[in-house]
Amino acid sequence: MTTSARPVLVVDDEPLILRALSASLGAAGYHVATAIDGASALEMAALPHPAAVVLDLRLPDMDGVDVCRR
Repeated sequence: MTTSARPVLVVDDEPLILRALSASLGAAGYHVATAIDGASALEMAALPHPAAVVLDLRLPDMDGVDVCRR
C-alpha cells in the first residue's frame, strides 16, 4: 500500500503515546512527522503541509484547539 508523500503529523507531549502512534502509522506505510508541543507542531505544519494531523488537546505550551485555529 502506498500512501501520500506528505507526512501524518503526530503531536503529543507524552513520549510513549508519540512513539506508539508513530510506530503504528509507520507500520501501516505512512510517513510520520512528530512534535511534542504546539509551537513545534505549527512549525512542522508549515512545510510541507501534513496530509493529516493527530493532535493532543492538552499540550504544555498551548491548547490543541488553538493549534488547530492557527
